[in-house]
Amino acid sequence: MSFRVVIRDRHVTSPTLRRAGLTELKRLNLNDTQITDAGLMHLKGMTELRILFLYDTQVTDAGIAELKQALPNCVIRY
Repeated sequence: MSFRVVIRDRHVTSPTLRRAGLTELKRLNLNDTQITDAGLMHLKGMTELRILFLYDTQVTDAGIAELKQALPNCVIRY
């Protein structure tokens, strides 16, 4: 079974991800949100994640690099 979530709302912030607890997702779209590098750290436990979209967010190359180390099987588009 594949789990996919699309979240597109400028009101979605890093603390929102911490509270979401979505650990078994395969695909997550966070385009057009206010997610920062701090928010990305809440995704580290999502070991089933295979593709992550982060276009038009507040994340940096450094944040992406750190997340890629934690989730080596995840393709990150940003």
